[in-house]
Amino acid sequence: MAYQVSKETTKMIYYGIFILFVAVVILFGAKFYFKQDINTEQLENNLLISRILFSEDCLGGEEFNLDNFNEEQIRKCTGIQNQGLKLTISDFYNSSIILNEIEINPEIISQCLLLNVKNIRDQYDCNYLRYYVLEGNETKLLEILVANENK
Repeated sequence: MAYQVSKETTKMIYYGIFILFVAVVILFGAKFYFKQDINTEQLENNLLISRILFSEDCLGGEEFNLDNFNEEQIRKCTGIQNQGLKLTISDFYNSSIILNEIEINPEIISQCLLLNVKNIRDQYDCNYLRYYVLEGNETKLLEILVANENK
């Protein structure tokens, strides 16, 4: 009977080693399967755009406020540092007539013009959005370009 107990104990050691080996294989497989880097640049861009459009300090509020459309106010309300931002207000009927334009960190924004080059596309996140805004009785076109460098 002592022989039976030691045989069962030996099997338990082998089972424990086998389970440990399977757990290590699963952990390494999961490590290589799941992406570890989380790209937050897209989220940062969307938050910046929301802040510009809906914050009362920026252009938003109950009505669209073009009085705040200057570089100093936009920098103050967005807190932008490492991102590039280009805001353009143009005529609704003829978008080639630019009424006002603000560029913050133009060296980053200029990279978005080269997005067809693969190296540039991998290095920069660029969001381009177009909104129709109403100021008084006039409809205007607000174009927002936000860019940041992938880290």
